[in-house]
Amino acid sequence: VAEQRLEYAKAEDAFLKIVNDYADEEYLAFGACYALGAIHYGRGDYLEAGKWYRNAARRYPEHFQAAESLIEAGISFKRAHRYDDAKRVLRLVLSEYSKSRSVDKARSALEEIEFMD
Repeated sequence: VAEQRLEYAKAEDAFLKIVNDYADEEYLAFGACYALGAIHYGRGDYLEAGKWYRNAARRYPEHFQAAESLIEAGISFKRAHRYDDAKRVLRLVLSEYSKSRSVDKARSALEEIEFMD
C-alpha cells in the first residue's frame, strides 16, 4: 500500500524487515526482494533495482518467478548502462530456465542489448 502511494521509504523499510526477518520463507522473502527491486526501479536507481531483482532469483532459484526476476534484473542493468551485467543475467535465464515461458522475453531483451553493444 505504501509503495502504491509512492511512499517508497516506508515500503522499503517494511520489505527490508521481511527480507531480514523471514529469509527462510521463500515466497514471502522472494516477494520482498522483488518489491525492493521495483521500488528502486521506480526511483530511477536502476543499478540497485537490478541487484535486488537478481538477488531474489539467486536466493530463491526454484521460485516460480525466478526467471522473470532475472529478466527484470537484465532490464534494470540495461537502463543503468551495465550491459555486461544485463547480458549475464539474461543468459542465465536461457541456460537455467530454458523451459520457462520467460525464455522468449529474455532472448528478445538479450538481442536488443547485443545489437546496441
